[in-house]
Amino acid sequence: MIKIISVILTTVMTFASAYFSFLPESIDSAVSAVFGVPLFQNSVSEGFLGDIDDSDVVALNEGQGYCKNLIVVFLDEKVSLFDKYRLFRDEPMVLLGWSCPADLYVAYYNGKDLNALVSYCDKLTASREEVSYASPVTASKKSPDYTPDDPFCGTGEISHTNWNEPIPTERNWWLEAIDARQAWDYDRYMNDINVGVIDCGVNLNHEDLKDKTIKFPSSRQEKRNIPDDHGCHVTGIIGAQADNGKGIAGVVRKCEFTYVDWQPEKDKQKWNTDIHIFFGFIDAVKAGAKVINLSLGATGNIEENESEMKYYVPFEENLYSALISVLLGHGYDFVICQSAGNGNDASQPVDAKYNGTFTGITKKNALSLRIGVSRQDIVDRIIVVSSAANRGGGEYIQSSFSNIGKQISVSAPGSSVYSCSDIDDEYCYMSGTSMASPVVAGVAALVWSVNPDFTGAQVKAIVCSPENSNATVPPIEEEYRDFPDLDYIEYPMVNANLSVQAALMKTYDMGKVEGDVSLFAEHIESVTLIQNGETSTYTVIGNNTFNFAAPAGEAEIAAYGDDGTLLGSTTVTIVKDACVNVEIKPES
Repeated sequence: MIKIISVILTTVMTFASAYFSFLPESIDSAVSAVFGVPLFQNSVSEGFLGDIDDSDVVALNEGQGYCKNLIVVFLDEKVSLFDKYRLFRDEPMVLLGWSCPADLYVAYYNGKDLNALVSYCDKLTASREEVSYASPVTASKKSPDYTPDDPFCGTGEISHTNWNEPIPTERNWWLEAIDARQAWDYDRYMNDINVGVIDCGVNLNHEDLKDKTIKFPSSRQEKRNIPDDHGCHVTGIIGAQADNGKGIAGVVRKCEFTYVDWQPEKDKQKWNTDIHIFFGFIDAVKAGAKVINLSLGATGNIEENESEMKYYVPFEENLYSALISVLLGHGYDFVICQSAGNGNDASQPVDAKYNGTFTGITKKNALSLRIGVSRQDIVDRIIVVSSAANRGGGEYIQSSFSNIGKQISVSAPGSSVYSCSDIDDEYCYMSGTSMASPVVAGVAALVWSVNPDFTGAQVKAIVCSPENSNATVPPIEEEYRDFPDLDYIEYPMVNANLSVQAALMKTYDMGKVEGDVSLFAEHIESVTLIQNGETSTYTVIGNNTFNFAAPAGEAEIAAYGDDGTLLGSTTVTIVKDACVNVEIKPES
């Protein structure tokens, strides 16, 4: 009888929901009350998360553990309402909550220890055709990936009139190092984009953030938001308000934020459960976030002079890769930027795979639960970011604290980065891979904003390609390598201008133009391109050179003085997918 009711409900309500968008939520409330499980794919029930605290965590060592009596169950995407009901009725577990966008269900199972939980999850996966994968829930003492040891914190503003990209200096060195100004020249090609931030809380009243659109994916997430320096700093790096005469400019101008405060309440909880981050991540994706930044990690739990995580378990890699595969299978797409981590508890760099969450996922160990989603598809959505320090003279080196290894995709400025603090009108310097990751997230957002039809894999390929970098970040010198047997690798430095150019050339019939204005006695800030009756301006960097992408065809390039006087010009034929070097000749 129940099965008949289930079939009738499913058929009728599916047709009804196609015409009445408000019905799924209302119907799911009713169906869940009767059957104990939801019907529609967009249903989320996460109230149980507020009941999980440190008393629910069993420690394996100082920094790693698991949630006692708690498991996650991924169901097959085609499981009917009746089959869901039957599963949780027949099995010795109690359903606590779910997130249907990920086919994810959380249940209570009374297991005496971790081995008992693992055995039951393995049995559930093997014996129930409704179950794609089941696993215990890991817990750890994750922390924001930054080193708050820089004493400077106060008011101040970046000078936007003293840019020197070839030799980055001062507070805006991190923007100069990635050629942000040149990327901003293509603003007219860029669309609005939703950036997800999973971090400590953000101050919505900060003078450089209050005019940005910052939304929380649920009322629970909004209530959890507790402003913190780290969250404000990361958010400012990605998208602080530009051209308001205050503070800094973030990498992205046309963006809105979907925000999730992942951190446990201070002085109340020390453990983080992966299920909290799971639901925050799903909420952000469901809310439309395309690029998601996580500046957090677990390698700080590794003891001094140790390079490996004790009791390292694969559940986290399985769970997070499975999550990506299911969301991709449902048609969501995104790219994840995560910090590589800041070494062990003595800031000695270790392998970034131990930083947890998404950093340990490889093509070899990724778990896909959906046909049509490959292991490579999963890996292609993950960008792991190391931190670069400014050596001066236009050279960079890996920050002394930054984790290393083959897991890392790209490097970005992360030492002494100046951004927003949690005080309304103040700013501060912070160092860490926490600062490097949002730089890359900002560049990824710029790339995706050029072409909303890109896949996450295409965005990662553009952002992380050495061809779209004009600098490399070598590893720290041998005498400072605490663990010589690890992989010390050179990484490309992310570059906003070259990445956006690559995105434009994959989207439109465009070519590149490069040249210099060193023939002119006075300093020139930009050159003008006149093409098909339209005028565009492109930034001249500190060494008097310019490099930009423009539509193929005939064009005129001109240089003007501060008073508007024409100093020189030339005509050029821009060729699709090619680069032409031009010389602007002075007016006779």
